[in-house]
Parts: sequence; structure tokens; C-alpha cells
Amino acid sequence: MTEGRPAPLFQARARVIGRDAKLFANYLLSLGVFVTLLGFRGVSLSSAAQGAVLAVVTLYTLLLLHSLTGFSLGPAPSVQWVSFPEFDPLAKRMRIRLTSGTPYGLYRGNGLAAYTDGIKGKVIFNQKALAKLSDREKVALAAHEFAHLRRRHPQTRIVVTALFLLGAGWTAFSNMPMVAVPLLVVMFVTLQLLGRSHEYLADRDAAAFTSPEDVARCIQRLGGGVKAASAPVPPSIASRIQRSLFVHPPLAERIRRLRSLAGQVDG
Repeated sequence: MTEGRPAPLFQARARVIGRDAKLFANYLLSLGVFVTLLGFRGVSLSSAAQGAVLAVVTLYTLLLLHSLTGFSLGPAPSVQWVSFPEFDPLAKRMRIRLTSGTPYGLYRGNGLAAYTDGIKGKVIFNQKALAKLSDREKVALAAHEFAHLRRRHPQTRIVVTALFLLGAGWTAFSNMPMVAVPLLVVMFVTLQLLGRSHEYLADRDAAAFTSPEDVARCIQRLGGGVKAASAPVPPSIASRIQRSLFVHPPLAERIRRLRSLAGQVDG
């Protein structure tokens, strides 16, 4: 390594810290602008903070409705429901309860390589992502998503978010908005940490049921997401909010941990 040049892992961590700092700064700035605008209209600081909290609570309540019922906040990519018989033995070994019939979906457009619908027991894949992967890497990707379902990660995020929203809404209506504002900030931080912990756990489970090297190659090949080559579908408002809340860990760190697991297995 050249002297004075940071290691790739350090660079990845620095980028994710900078990204998170920018994300939280945007949250606080948005709340600050909202409060300031209300202040110019003669609204007290307490009332302005109360209005800001209720606006955020309403927005994320709609997001929860979207997660639970599919209620859409904007245009979303259409999903084609299909069967993947090659994934069924893995789902059985991992003891995953998938919906009957066609538990797998395919979509085209910008977005994640795959995601889970924990409420309905479905896994949705990006078509272009699957086209990039070998057969073993496809199974590794499916194992990662199955691990989220196995550990009930989607349900956990929904419950944690709902509890924070109830607390923030109650304190705002109880004329304690200055308590509700930091509670929302704690919610954002908690969901960030929870999301990263879930990704590491899903990687570890996927490696246990396939192989650490297959999962690492899958992550490395996909690079954290997929961009559509043509005719991209604009992401919905809900998907934008979800991405801002649940930021994935740096790829270099995920791959390092998987390669470390591979070394333990070989040893």
C-alpha cells in the first residue's frame, strides 16, 4: 500500500460516515426550516415544533401503511410473480414460510437487487441483478433475503418504528413537543443501527446455508444496487424514504466479514 493513501476499508467507512452525517443533517435541517417558517407566521416555538413532529409522524405512519398493506405513495415498479423451484430446497432447509403459489417476484427498474415482503412472505428480485449472477450467487442472494424473513427483520423494523411514532405523537399531543423532536432523532439513529445489524446477520446466515465466498462474490458483483439500462421506473416516495432510513453497511466491511468467516471455515 502506498504511504499516505488510505486503505479501501477506511475509505468505505469514511464515505458511509459522511453519508450518514449528511442524512441526519438533512433531517434536522428540514425540521428547522419547518419550525422557522411557522415562526415567521407568528407561531410559537413550541407550536412550531409540535407541527413539525406531527408532520413527520404522519409521513412515517403512511410509510408503515405502505409496508403493511401495499398502500402506494407514488408510482412503483410493477412486479411479475413467478416460481423459482431452485430456491425451494433452500427455503425448506432454512425453515422459511413463504406464501403459497408464487412467492417470488421480479421487477425492472432502479433499486435494490432484492427485498422481502415480510408480511406476505414473499421475496422480490431485480431482473437485471439476477442476470448478473451465476447460479450459486443467485442462491446466495436468495439465502440472504430468506435470512431476513427467518429472523423477522421486516416485522422488527415495523414494530420499532411504530413504537417510536406512538411515543413522538403522544408527547406532541401532550404539549411536550421539545421531547418529541429528540425522540424522532433517536428513532432515525436506531433504525440506521438496526438496519446495519440486520444486514450483517443476514449475510452470516446466508453464508452458513450456502458459503461465505458465494455471498461475498454476490455482494461484490452487485455493488449494492442496480441501475436500469433503459426505461427506468421512478422510485416511489415510500421507497425513497425506506432507503433513507435503512442504509446498508459499507460493502467492503460486509465482504471483509464474509471472507473472515470463509477463513474460519477453511481452518
